Amino acid sequence: MNKNIQNILRSKPFYIIISVAIAVGLWIFALNTSNPVIENTIEVAISYVNENDPAEKKLSMTSELGVTMATIRVSGRQDTLNNLLASDITVNVDFADVEGTGTTYLTVQKPVCEKMGVEIEDYYPKEIEVTYDTKKEMYLNVKTKYSNELLADNYEYLSVVAEPDSIPIAGFASDVESLDYIEVDLSDNVKVGSIDSNKTISLIGRYITKGGQDVTANFSAEKVTVKISVAKRVPVVYTLVGEPAEDCFVSDHSMANPTVLIQGSAEALASVSSIDIGEIDITGMSESTDKSINLNDSISDEI
Repeated sequence: MNKNIQNILRSKPFYIIISVAIAVGLWIFALNTSNPVIENTIEVAISYVNENDPAEKKLSMTSELGVTMATIRVSGRQDTLNNLLASDITVNVDFADVEGTGTTYLTVQKPVCEKMGVEIEDYYPKEIEVTYDTKKEMYLNVKTKYSNELLADNYEYLSVVAEPDSIPIAGFASDVESLDYIEVDLSDNVKVGSIDSNKTISLIGRYITKGGQDVTANFSAEKVTVKISVAKRVPVVYTLVGEPAEDCFVSDHSMANPTVLIQGSAEALASVSSIDIGEIDITGMSESTDKSINLNDSISDEI
């Protein structure tokens, strides 16, 4: 063996170095045995920053924040992780990244741990989904829906008027802009064959989209007053009396309006099945003749 090497091996500094190296090795071995490096997961509440930023841009959230916690995988010494608290880790999502309407995927920023000796290995979720819209106000026209089946026999509609004829609504633009009109259906309140007089009824309006869907459940209820005006159609009857001039005969007789619409109470009209204008005298007539008759006198006798 080289004499220089022998001198080094027999020197006091060498033995000190060897002793320190062995001590460090034994310390590392003991540390890894009694307090090893491990991995663990921890649930941490996500902190939302700049939450008012979208509102300042006139945006309103239309979705719920389905994710409020982050799952984080950490590593470190066993003793350190055993004493790790959720409050030691911060996870942020910045709402300043919301720029407009629709769906935005906000980045979940990498967690930061304030405790020494803890490493962030991974985390979930990496992003969260939020949806924003703007508020809008507009007027919707009111339309009435009805059928002749609701009328009593021989009755006809004169008018069906909704009041108000338009209603203001407010909501998210995506919802409001899909609407076409508000509908009131008389069959919701009126039985088949029951309308035999003027009526005023109150109905709940239905919200109808441009695609024809009923989305009433998505909006606040609105009451609409509907005024219904009807009349009864009855025939006009008469009797010809007398004889025409010599060598003449009646070849035809008719009325320009063989039926008329009359109005009145249901009780008064119930007994009216026709309007009799009485006798028309044709005595001595030798040519075609038109005759005007005021029906008011005949009708007042009937009702």
